[in-house]
Amino acid sequence: MRDVADDVAETLVAELGRAHVDVAWGHSLGGRTIMQLLNSIPGAANRAVIEDPPGRLTGLEERATNWRREVELARSDPLAFAAEQREANPMWDERDIQHNVASVAACRIEPVTDALDAGLSETAIELAPGIHVPTLLVVAAHGSGLPEPDRSETIAALPSGSKLVELPGGHTLHRDVPDAYLATILGWLGAPRSE
Repeated sequence: MRDVADDVAETLVAELGRAHVDVAWGHSLGGRTIMQLLNSIPGAANRAVIEDPPGRLTGLEERATNWRREVELARSDPLAFAAEQREANPMWDERDIQHNVASVAACRIEPVTDALDAGLSETAIELAPGIHVPTLLVVAAHGSGLPEPDRSETIAALPSGSKLVELPGGHTLHRDVPDAYLATILGWLGAPRSE
């Protein structure tokens, strides 16, 4: 996962000419990657939004096997994968289903499965003390990657100005409850809201 965080820093430099952004924002393993980035490069962001990062993961081999299966299905039979996604995620908009099918089919699964195979040596709880910027930790009420007591320990280890918000959805809150998700984040960031 450190390699993935290093890749993010290199991409920032290549795209923006610097390894610094106002808000570093990530979901799931992307959130965990942002946490690693902020540990490795403390000045990489002014603030962070972390959506449902993994806590203490168990069953890593099964997760890796399932992700490999999903990628293979999305590539070989996108209609079947879309049907699976509709059944598993009834709150998603059809555009979210289609976007997920395309992104899963296009993803480079190896870094993710390599990280799982290596055991994700540092969890959100262990990375939180190394983050020195205010962080919004948004977690799911159902099927969260960061269940109790992991979420309490993680928010307690984050710096002053950090906040924990639980929303009534599953692991992909940005798709399950997009309006509540954006309102929460924009409210925390202090951004104007459009009515």
